[in-house]
Amino acid sequence: MEEGISLFSSLLNNKHFLIVFVHALEQQKDFAVRDRCSLASLLTIALHGKLEYYTSIMKELLVDLIDASAAKNPKLMLRCTESVVEKMLTNWMSICMYSCLRETVGEPFFLLLCAIKQQINKGSIDAIMGKAPYTLNEEWLLRENIEAKPRNLNVSFQGCGMDSLSVRAMDTDTLTKVKEKSWRPSARTCPTPNGRARRTSTSVGGDGVEPHQAASAGAGPCLDGNIPTWHEWFASSTQSYILRDLDDTSVVEDGRKKLNTLAHYKVQRCHHPVLRPHSPTPASGH
Repeated sequence: MEEGISLFSSLLNNKHFLIVFVHALEQQKDFAVRDRCSLASLLTIALHGKLEYYTSIMKELLVDLIDASAAKNPKLMLRCTESVVEKMLTNWMSICMYSCLRETVGEPFFLLLCAIKQQINKGSIDAIMGKAPYTLNEEWLLRENIEAKPRNLNVSFQGCGMDSLSVRAMDTDTLTKVKEKSWRPSARTCPTPNGRARRTSTSVGGDGVEPHQAASAGAGPCLDGNIPTWHEWFASSTQSYILRDLDDTSVVEDGRKKLNTLAHYKVQRCHHPVLRPHSPTPASGH
């Protein structure tokens, strides 16, 4: 097998063979768009150390694509990544722009992305389809007029060595969406050895209950896991409720359950959510 791989590697360095190889695969009826993108990515990985050779292959394949598109509709060329060379071109541009993006324009792009996300989060977001009224993409535009009221929550973090964070949520947000809004900004300020954050739960304190009382004692540092799994609302010093997107309190309409939101649980601005280490079997106060 090693000998065969070595021979195939030498063939990849044969320009004529590689071009014919790509064309032959693209002519196969069962060679889907996903397969073409995968082939382009594999070629990029194999030849990224020989960028000049990779560029020459891409140029010849682009010429062939232009000739083939001229007879059809040239305006549609390069608009959709449907061929191997189009994906190769995307990868080539990523490689060539990497140093510039990292050293010069990376931070402004990141800030622009954060600003766009904040703008989108100012309105309701469909938890299933992902559509929103303030999106820049028309295909993802939520055209239904849904009244949403803001909820400014002061989120505290337990076991991560971080200060509290003011999070602007909407009363139409699901519990998962609230956790995303709370956790994403904090992830940038929670350094860990492997760059990930420990799985946590969220407690919402109210009626005089302090955030540190809602969190479990002896919580360890952020080490592993993803977005928090649980929301726990401490309505009083003796009562607590597990808040989930779906539970026994979910409203049923036409045989379908509605996802729970902040408005469903009547979470107010006076409540203080707490992100804390995940408890595998939290006890519900219901």
